[in-house]
Amino acid sequence: MQPRERCEPHGSESRITDFPSRRGDSSSGRVVVCPTRFNTNSKGARFPPGPTRRGFKRENQMNYLRSCGLGMLWATGSALAFSGVAAYAEPTHGTLVVAVNQEPQDLAAQGTYKEINATGLRNVVETLIAVDPVSGEMRGVLATGWERIDGSTLRFTIRQGVKFHDGTDMTAEAVAKSINWVWSPERAFTIQEYAGPGEITANAIDESTVEVVSSKADPLLEFRMTLGGISSAAQLDNSPEEHFDTPVGTGPYVFGEWAKGQYWTATHNPDWWGLSADDAYGTTKPAYSDLKFMFRAEDATRVAMVQSGEAQLGMFPSADECMRAANAADYDCVTGPSTTYLYGRLDHSLHAHPVLADPRVREAVFLSIDIAGIADLQGMASVPQGQLGPKGTIGFNDAVQPYTYDPERAMELLAEAKANGVDVDVLNIEVVGRDTTPRIKPIVEAIGAMLNISGIETTIKVQTPQEFNPRVRIAGYADEPDRQMMQVHVKGNPSGDYGLLLHSNYACPDISDPKGPSRSSVYCDSDFDAKLFEALASFGDDRNERMKELVEYVHDRHLIVPLALLDRGYLVKAGTEFTFGTDHRIQAVYLIPAE
Repeated sequence: MQPRERCEPHGSESRITDFPSRRGDSSSGRVVVCPTRFNTNSKGARFPPGPTRRGFKRENQMNYLRSCGLGMLWATGSALAFSGVAAYAEPTHGTLVVAVNQEPQDLAAQGTYKEINATGLRNVVETLIAVDPVSGEMRGVLATGWERIDGSTLRFTIRQGVKFHDGTDMTAEAVAKSINWVWSPERAFTIQEYAGPGEITANAIDESTVEVVSSKADPLLEFRMTLGGISSAAQLDNSPEEHFDTPVGTGPYVFGEWAKGQYWTATHNPDWWGLSADDAYGTTKPAYSDLKFMFRAEDATRVAMVQSGEAQLGMFPSADECMRAANAADYDCVTGPSTTYLYGRLDHSLHAHPVLADPRVREAVFLSIDIAGIADLQGMASVPQGQLGPKGTIGFNDAVQPYTYDPERAMELLAEAKANGVDVDVLNIEVVGRDTTPRIKPIVEAIGAMLNISGIETTIKVQTPQEFNPRVRIAGYADEPDRQMMQVHVKGNPSGDYGLLLHSNYACPDISDPKGPSRSSVYCDSDFDAKLFEALASFGDDRNERMKELVEYVHDRHLIVPLALLDRGYLVKAGTEFTFGTDHRIQAVYLIPAE
């Protein structure tokens, strides 16, 4: 089998990921994927550029040249796509069927912050600004311009003439209401995991201008405004209960129906502002008449849907399935780096079993895990450098290295702890994952087996989101005193800055505010928190140095083991061109159908 390649359009060196064969022979495949790089704006903040991936058909030489040789053509892909459309016609294709790996918890506007939470929602609900998947730069969507007034204030110029899908006008007041709704601490939506050091509020200062303010200096305020969706103020005022399952946005598609447990749909919006605007986002005008997102948790089912032609796009195939696609005539696999990581978080301060307070015990647990082996088992992944993100992230610490795999040393540490009176015989680590995480069952089983080699007893569980989610948030910790859980899960950090994940993963949660940004942390250290909040308010080189110090601090305390930096893949109908960034948004205006 000949390897399929993807080349970096901007000229930097590509990274080769070797996928181990599980077919019982010595063959292996490889796919070239691109390193995550970050753009820096005038304020010193960095943002992931989102390298583009497009569907690749082996005999289609033009697609190959686009991906490997013509950097200028690629970098200006959006402009070229739209400048070539003299007059817009109705969609030329029927329904785009996407096989997704999980059903949304809801379709509220806040769900646009993370694609995996509500896949496809950005087709219906748009944001003020977004990270362009082609250039990696921030661009206007519902805002035509913005400026930073000071360390805690942004001012946005709102696009004129835009209407929500219910026919009401998108005014500055409506935009401000939506921002306040999404970021409200009282409503405590899950977007709060990406909240900043201060409370975010918005106010319309005239008919076309909205001012967004953080109560504390926030270098990442622009980034946060790429996350929350803008939805109808009329719906929020008159029928807020419908907001969660009947989204009313401004996007190129209008919400259709949500058949719980099966799918949700959307229909082409003939009144979308982007059909007449010369600065609309996307690589194409909407080509599909309808969208249908079908919920299929089983990897094999999603693969079969694309293979049979039932779906035109399937999320997150395995490395083996991607290699099989290299020889398929009817479908392809497209891959690209992401800002998503796989990690194991070991209970610490809050309601954890006292045995986990001993640093030798914690180190022994981490030394027992073969991180490279887990990354290989995951597939389409690389070994993190001992921290939850790639080089180029603000705060990345070159001195930090992956935890070594040394079960013999782990057993020595446990023996030392036992000799000093620590009751290590009570150790029984519950290794638990969520069933919507790709390939989670073999991963938690492998971690359990590795811990067993060091003499650590384990209990293995794979749970539904309904079981799993409450257990990994502070509100549920008190229900399980003396717990010994290692949560194995995936999480993203699209900001290009370690402040976001340090805040959400390591800051002590407020017991009186169980829905705050640190609600999933299990760690409480007042010295760390003081340094963290100073770092969160800092800018430029000072911020970078402060974050580097904190990254090393948490690494040395064996709180979270970084297991893999994930690439993401999709099966697509052969000939389809699919453009996405490191945040892996599935948006129809970035999908050019096969002819």
